[in-house]
Amino acid sequence: MAALKTEKEIISNWKNNRSKPLVSICLATFNQEKFVENALKGFLIQETSFPFEILINDDCSNDTTPLIIKKFETNYPNIIKTQYQKTNQMSQGINVFGDILFPIAKGKYIAMCEGDDYWIEPKKLQWQSDFLEQNPDYGLVHGDINIFNYENKLWEYGVNKNFKNSNLNLSKKDLFHHIVNSKYRIRTSTVFFRKNLLEKCKINYRTINILLGDTPLWLDFSQATKFKYIEKVLSVYQVSSNSISRPLDKIQKYRFDLIMLETRVYYLKKYNYEISGKIMSKYNEALLTYKLFNPQYIEKFKLFEATPFQRFKLKNISYKSFYVFFYMQWLFSSYIKRIIKKISKK
Repeated sequence: MAALKTEKEIISNWKNNRSKPLVSICLATFNQEKFVENALKGFLIQETSFPFEILINDDCSNDTTPLIIKKFETNYPNIIKTQYQKTNQMSQGINVFGDILFPIAKGKYIAMCEGDDYWIEPKKLQWQSDFLEQNPDYGLVHGDINIFNYENKLWEYGVNKNFKNSNLNLSKKDLFHHIVNSKYRIRTSTVFFRKNLLEKCKINYRTINILLGDTPLWLDFSQATKFKYIEKVLSVYQVSSNSISRPLDKIQKYRFDLIMLETRVYYLKKYNYEISGKIMSKYNEALLTYKLFNPQYIEKFKLFEATPFQRFKLKNISYKSFYVFFYMQWLFSSYIKRIIKKISKK
């Protein structure tokens, strides 16, 4: 990563009104002392002709993350602004990006990043802002990433090559379905979008109690604007254990899997798109699996085209007399799926 410039050196390249940022960089972090320094450095290596601000929400970290941020704040007081939460906001049902960072952003554009990812392209913001300034019919620009597995120290380069991210002239419907079915991948740390899309789409996470900060945005934005994909690696996504999407606790993992399916079902219904049999099947499986470990959970959507056994299971899963049977059935089914997966890889 390039050497950091001083705050004075960064600001000296800014033209026009230096007090009003064109871009607001929004960073969400929690207990990421091993990673957050690289995230901050990735912002500060940006070479732009316009002013930008760095907005950080530290969600009540209990490690040294706040100390690392404060060190950077001291050296870049006119660029970095941080909210240090006294209680963890996400655990209270607050969406850190949508409810905290986006409302205070002063920029015309917003760039997103999470504390365990970091940017590696110094021209990222300049390229993206130039494109949107010159193309008013587009509202979001994103790019490719490298993945670094922190545990085994392995790299995967240019991961979007296996997805349909080339700049096809997709209709709103096709783009929406590609995102829903994970055929078109949008990497949060590469995203750059017009702030006015938030008002245009009237996004309210609390309506559906969805804490995921990215997928709802992409689905709503896909129905309001065009997306541009830059075929360049812009950032590094670091895979680590016990993150939101990869929790060590298996019950939290099953909850995350269900949230992902609930989100897709909600948005398919919102925009009156047909729910495919594949999504129905995955949702049913995710709901019944999570209910096995949390029988009191009240489902947001009913089972889709459920089999008699699925209906019986959902109705009786909270009864102890049936629980052991359902649990053993789930163990056996999971074992068979693992065997099939291993065979398919050979």
